Amino acid sequence: MEVSINATMSNQDSKNLPAGWYKAKIFFEILAILVGTILIPILISHSTKEYSKSLKEREIGIRYVELAINILREDPAKQDMEDLRTWAIAVINKYSSIPLSEKSKNELMKKKLEIKTGGNIVPPSSTPPSAGIGSTPYGDKTYGD
Repeated sequence: MEVSINATMSNQDSKNLPAGWYKAKIFFEILAILVGTILIPILISHSTKEYSKSLKEREIGIRYVELAINILREDPAKQDMEDLRTWAIAVINKYSSIPLSEKSKNELMKKKLEIKTGGNIVPPSSTPPSAGIGSTPYGDKTYGD
């Protein structure tokens, strides 16, 4: 003897449901159509808009930091730049995940920011005082090899 169960309902079977169940079935079918055709595209559009807004804000933040760095690279003794330097330090603190210490802020108010480009950046503490010229604490290898 073979037994099969048909899990789907034909229109005729669904009309034989009690009135409340049939109305609920129709309601959920309409709801599914609305969600699929209206709500999902609206949610996708909103998510895309928020993502674009976030990227734009990040790009603007990068531009502000670049401007702030350029201001801090100027010699503070040249002109009366105290307010401008204070603003530049505040901008860097706003867009940095690690804010500047009070000591660093005071130093930037008095001295220009020097950024050296090119070459290898080697922290002063990485080379022991006993190391000779051309040697590194890592053996014969040099930075960048």
